[in-house]
Parts: sequence; C-alpha cells; structure tokens
Amino acid sequence: MSIERPKIFVTKKNISVEPRRSSSPTDAEIKDLRKGVVTASRVSAFYTNHIAKARLANRRPMIMQRDAVQILTQMRGQKVYVCEQPSENERIIHAASMLWDEEIPVPERNADKRYKVERFLEIGTQVSELAGYGFQWLLTAIILLEQLLYDPTGTVYAATYGDNDVAGPNFIKNMMFLPWEDVPETVLALRLHHLDSGGELSRGVKWFRPTLRTVEGAAHLIVDIDQNPNRSAKGDGAQIPEIELRFDENEFQKVSYKELVEFAHALIANPPKTYSELKQFSSRTLSPTFLDFEGKW
Repeated sequence: MSIERPKIFVTKKNISVEPRRSSSPTDAEIKDLRKGVVTASRVSAFYTNHIAKARLANRRPMIMQRDAVQILTQMRGQKVYVCEQPSENERIIHAASMLWDEEIPVPERNADKRYKVERFLEIGTQVSELAGYGFQWLLTAIILLEQLLYDPTGTVYAATYGDNDVAGPNFIKNMMFLPWEDVPETVLALRLHHLDSGGELSRGVKWFRPTLRTVEGAAHLIVDIDQNPNRSAKGDGAQIPEIELRFDENEFQKVSYKELVEFAHALIANPPKTYSELKQFSSRTLSPTFLDFEGKW
C-alpha cells in the first residue's frame, strides 16, 4: 500500500529588482509588487503566530519580531527562504529563514580609534513549525551554499538568544558551526541595543560561525534532498510522518536550482580542507572571513 505524502516545497520569496525603463511602473511591476506585499504579510504572520503560541504556552519566543516591510526588503535581495505546503487556498508555511545583509563599522586591528566598514551576513530569524525534518539545517545549508556560489564576501554568522538551549546545540552538533568568541564590539553592541530596546537584555546572545565542515555537510544534505525527496520524520509523534520534499526550481533566480545541486556535487567530490582549496571552487572573490577557517574541532 502506497503512502500518501503531502508535498512540501523549499522555495524563495522574491520581488523583481529589474531597472525601470520609465518613471512610471508597468502593470506587471505593480502586479509583482502587490504579490510581494501579500507574500511578505504571509511570512510576517507566520512569525507572529509562532511568537504568539510561545507566549500562550508561557515560553519566551526565540526570534525577534519581523514586520512585513522588513521582510519585503529582504525579498528584494532574494534572501527569504521558506518550506511550504500547497493547500486549496494558499501555501501553508512550515518553516522560514532569512539572510540579513548588513554593513557595520568595526575597529581596525592594530589601529588606534580607527574603524572600517565590513559586511556581515546573519543566517537568522529561523523558525520551523514541523518537527522531524531538519528544516532549520536545510534552509541554513541552502543559504550558505547559495551565498558561497553567488556572492562569497563578508562574514557569515548565526546568533541565538543566550537562553535558547535548543538552537545552540543544533548549530554545533548538526550543522558543524563553532562558537564565535571574538565578535566585533560594534556588532555585539548593535545586538545588545536591540535586546535592550525590547526589554530582553538579560537573555544575552550566543554567537556561531560556519566552518568548512558546515559547507561539506550542507552539500551532502542538498544532494540527499535532491535524490531522495520522500522523507520520513525523525522522532515519535510527528505531526506529518511522511512528506515529499522538493525544491521549487522556479524561485531560484540568482542561482538556479540545478547550479546549486551541481555545486554541491563538486564539493562532495573534492571536499575543501583550507581557505585556498575552497577559493578554487568560486569564480568570485572569497572573503577570508566568510567562514571560520581557523577554528578547531
């Protein structure tokens, strides 16, 4: 007897960023923007509902609230990723994550009171409402490899609340991240300011950095999903015990889905062990701070 598996798609939420040929938006641009606003509102509602459920259960939410305007801005940069299930009326979001791209002034090393602006990429605002399928790791893997293939500049990191006892071990054990011990003082100050403004300064922050082992593990996971879409939930009492998990090819625009899978295969065939070896996989400038290349396991 065959198992009926609901289809869940790994997808990106985008809005067009093509340059205009006239000062007035076209009908197609207006339609695309309206669709984007609806989508951003859906993703925002997903986060809001997650926070509300945590509070109803007398638990502290483990993400910061993000409104539709913030999400729409990220969609313009193609940095919103979700796992969603088609239904009769709309797609049900089961998991979401974003890549926050910021330029922050940081103190220069070996320089007195001098700062330089550097790029920081945070894999964050991660929520999974469907347990058993490792959606947090999957979205992290896609974000990391896509950024590595398309635009490997800046410093990639993840951060959690200091009292989040689940996400931290997940980053270290399953995703092969390492604790980030030398967070630049301005990056730290910005995060603490956000916590303080929300009355959450006492919760603190834990910081993590991806490694070459993260890249290798991400490549294996992407290839596995591509080759084995029928998935079974791990653990007991899963809400949905079996699913068919597919990549939504139409939504991977900057880097096509096929390019991502081919890149993952290449990384598996010759796993890079150093910065120089990883640099050979990229046709673009690879920042020496993109990963934690120096951390030891």
